[in-house]
Amino acid sequence: MSEPVQPVTLLDYLNLSVNWLESKGIEDARLNVQLMLGKILNLNRMGLYLKFDYPLAPDEVTRLREFLSRRAKREPLQYILGEAQFMDFLLKVGPGVLIPRPETEELADLAIKTLLPFAGLRILEVGTGSGCLPVALAKKLAKPSVLSLDVSDEALRIARENLELFHAADQVTLLQTDFLCWTPKEAFDVIISNPPYIPEPEIASLQPEVRQFEPVSALTDGADGLSFYKALASCARHHLKPGGWIFLELHEVTAPAVAALFNPVLEDVEIVRDMQGKPRILKGKK
Repeated sequence: MSEPVQPVTLLDYLNLSVNWLESKGIEDARLNVQLMLGKILNLNRMGLYLKFDYPLAPDEVTRLREFLSRRAKREPLQYILGEAQFMDFLLKVGPGVLIPRPETEELADLAIKTLLPFAGLRILEVGTGSGCLPVALAKKLAKPSVLSLDVSDEALRIARENLELFHAADQVTLLQTDFLCWTPKEAFDVIISNPPYIPEPEIASLQPEVRQFEPVSALTDGADGLSFYKALASCARHHLKPGGWIFLELHEVTAPAVAALFNPVLEDVEIVRDMQGKPRILKGKK
């Protein structure tokens, strides 16, 4: 009996790896492996296609196997690669930081389109995470000044790296604090946040990539998911300037309850549906 053919080329390892990840129940296995190989070889997906005959070096094979092992344990691909795409920014991410989502891109896009005519806005951002929102606001708007809050050491460390990476550090001040216990000393033109909004009982039903690896404190308030919205409503009442804007990411289930919190505070409250048709953003003006 002949010995099984050993993988040698990039294409050999691509196909073998895809089959293995699929056997572990990983969705989008081919894209996962393409991105892993692209990271290892410093190639985009088109570059991979042009090098299918490239023989992988032993150290490259070792690194690929490490990536595959981690992904099979349901570690998020973004943590494995150390990066995540957000709008047109490739951000650094890692364990301890919430991975930016498409819904947050929609939040950022709506805020930027609304605020684009204005310059020099003073913006409060609650829940820095990877720094995706302050980076986008700093780079897309005209000379904003952003105060960005987070309670996590690790989140602030990574956010600082991303701000420096995209030359936005001079426009953003990072502050480590628990927003629920914080009192601002100034008024703001804009408040924006993707707060921890998942009701605590839902955490157990989330995908393993989320519930086992992403920071719980960035996902839930440990209660009904409304704690931060209540604090944000109070902040808007006392520290959002007249005519100021607020933009918040929402949980589709609790969106009506959040709107009810802001209706007495703002002149205009709108619940915006995302690309899936779900109520996922609150847009308001004082």
